Amino acid sequence: MDAEIVPDEVESQIGAGTAHLLRDNLRIKDMHSKDETLADERASAFRKQCLTCYDIKAVIVELPVSLDMTQHLEHIPKYHQQKASLQALKIYAPLAYAVRAAASSLELGDLSFRHLFPSSY
Repeated sequence: MDAEIVPDEVESQIGAGTAHLLRDNLRIKDMHSKDETLADERASAFRKQCLTCYDIKAVIVELPVSLDMTQHLEHIPKYHQQKASLQALKIYAPLAYAVRAAASSLELGDLSFRHLFPSSY
């Protein structure tokens, strides 16, 4: 059973800055968990919103999580592999590039392409 992290508890125990970062991170996760963010226009709008409305550190925290998940896709069902790869390709690779994490952006794109288009890869 996973324990839920409550921002108010984080604020009282660690500080307001960390709680703010956690709130933004949870909002980002909640928004991109919806399937409609995978449409091209929605993905673009979501990326812009992440870069303008949220603390950039919350976006940066999500990048290694997405990269790790993309590196270990072979352990999940094919449908979820493709969905996660598409999400990494349309959302996280461009975000990584936007925050000047080019190596992460390239690796996310490469891993995503491998799972989405295995014969072309």
